[in-house]
Formats: sequence, C-alpha cells, structure tokens
Amino acid sequence: MLYWETRFLRIDWDEELRCVCTAWKDAYADGNEYRTALDKVLDLVVLKRASRLLGDGRRMKVISESDQEWVESSWMPRSAQAGLRRSALLLPRSALAQLSVHSILARYTLYEGRSVEVVNAYFDDMAKAREWLRKQPGGGAAEDPGPASARRGAREPGR
Repeated sequence: MLYWETRFLRIDWDEELRCVCTAWKDAYADGNEYRTALDKVLDLVVLKRASRLLGDGRRMKVISESDQEWVESSWMPRSAQAGLRRSALLLPRSALAQLSVHSILARYTLYEGRSVEVVNAYFDDMAKAREWLRKQPGGGAAEDPGPASARRGAREPGR
C-alpha cells in the first residue's frame, strides 16, 4: 500500500511482511527535502507500530555529510524509539552512495548512548532480503529484538 511518494523516494506498507518499505529513485535530495522524506518513514513506523523496514537503496544517490550526521544523531535514535528493530537493506549500486550509507551505520554502531539493539542486514537480492525479514520477529507491533547474538550491522550470509 502506497503511503507517500516523491521524485526521489517511495514509501509503502507491505501487509504480507508487516513492514515499512522504502524504494529510492534515481534522483538526488538533500537538506529539508531529504529529512522530510525520512521523517515520513518514521510517521509510517509509528502509524503501523512497525518494527521492521525493507529499504531498497539500489538507486540511492550520495547523502551529504550534514544529512549523514542528521541521520546518525537524530533520525536513527528516533527510529529506535519509534520501535524499529530490524532493517533489511539493499545497498546502493553507486560506490559513493554506499560509502555514505556505511559511514552513517558505522558512526551509529559506535554511538554508546543507544538504548536498544537495532539489527541491520545487507543484501544485494530483494528476494533474500524479504525472506530474511519473514524470519524476523515483529509482525506489526514493535518488540524487543531478542538475544544479542544478532549484532547490528553484521552482514547476513545471504549477501
């Protein structure tokens, strides 16, 4: 179900997976435009009490340094507070855009003030990402991610 769409991002609710889905398009966004879009993702997380996200970033463009810092310091803590616990991410095809994503996740992984564990798994295949999410807890209402054996940022074997 389409929730929100702009020239650079589409946000959907996947009833089968009970998760928020994002699909980046071939367009660049930064500043308020980029941040508003990510806040729309959080709006849907809250609305659906979602604990899972499927992020298709294959067409994502580079993220500016200031937006990277905002995601790490503002958006990621708010997403965890909203209940997001599992993310299956398809990484950008662009090497520069991949560096942007890895930079954000590396900084957040090192942030000691986080209060919950959020697991990000990386894929290059949509079917594998969807299958991984199917096996994860959180069919709608946010819940604890379980044992710390699944570490945030760890690469899944399917990648």
